[in-house]
Amino acid sequence: MNIRLLSSVIVCLSLCTTSCTQQEENEVFAEETEAQVKVTAQGECTITPGKTLERIENPRDFGFDPEKLEKVKDYARRIGTDALLVGKCGRILVEFGRPGTKYAINSMRKPLMGAVYGKYVENGTIDLTKTLGQLEINDVDGLSELELSATLEDVIGLRSGVYHNTIFETPKMIATKPPRNSQKPGDLFYYGNWDHGAYGTVFSNETGLDFFRALKEDILDPIGVKGFRTNDGSYIRRPRITVHPVYSLKMNAFTLFRFGVLMSREGDWGGTQIVPKDWINDITSYHSNAAIYERGGAGKFAWWNGKAGNEFPHFPHVTLSSKAYHAFGFGGQYLVVDPVRDLIVVHQVRSNREVTHEEMGMLLKLISDAKI
Repeated sequence: MNIRLLSSVIVCLSLCTTSCTQQEENEVFAEETEAQVKVTAQGECTITPGKTLERIENPRDFGFDPEKLEKVKDYARRIGTDALLVGKCGRILVEFGRPGTKYAINSMRKPLMGAVYGKYVENGTIDLTKTLGQLEINDVDGLSELELSATLEDVIGLRSGVYHNTIFETPKMIATKPPRNSQKPGDLFYYGNWDHGAYGTVFSNETGLDFFRALKEDILDPIGVKGFRTNDGSYIRRPRITVHPVYSLKMNAFTLFRFGVLMSREGDWGGTQIVPKDWINDITSYHSNAAIYERGGAGKFAWWNGKAGNEFPHFPHVTLSSKAYHAFGFGGQYLVVDPVRDLIVVHQVRSNREVTHEEMGMLLKLISDAKI
């Protein structure tokens, strides 16, 4: 055989093998993860998941109508949901789609960063009272004295007053962005990507740690997550626009479910405090009116919530408890936590699909309506 032809064949076979192996690995991982879910009958309501997640065998034992829960799945199928988990009392109540498949979680990465921050704020490694100037945070062409006076507390609350160019801004972000130096730090809530990139840089600078490794070792490993790799995250850099990279993440619904249970337990996992309790209560509490985004309210690190009397509810069509909050990622990625009702909802879609906030509200209504 011609040497050049033989080389081409070897390259093609190599590429095919790599692609096929990755596909098989993804499929096997999904199957293995789903196989870890075991069936359970009625028992103690609130549990901390162990090595395996538990599926509720009879929803009526936990106060839900099985036939109405089927309507939840039907609606999820209609709106294009790729993975859905509904949890009650730390157990899986509804499972739909491919919850073992990793999808891009988009902006849900931001609340995950918030959870990782907690330990390092509590032990004094990160000081929220320091200004950007003191933290030596700057950007392309420099920040003004006013911008440098913003504290890290302002930044994590999305009130920095810094409206520098950044990347991956949505049309809504661009349309609502004020002119630079038009607002004092702390005065205005604005959901843009610069603050998120900046507090990511602060984390790396102050702790000396890689965020993805800290997420894995500080939070995901201790709560029993299987299959998460640090290379499921990546940094996207555009140094001509901003020095602060965007960090992206892929996760499956089972991982997000465990994280949701951890949040609902105020950071406690079977008697071990993984994330400081007061920190979780602070970052998920209502701090800002989010009417400009047609949302109820916002906490810190892009946790969303609601407040009675606001122009917009937490979600349309449904009333959650006053303590409920959620993480959101572009396209319809959601992690909803209602600690009062001990309810967790994980919703994921692939990159070429979109589920709207209104559709998510209707999905939550169907779950609520299924309560006996």
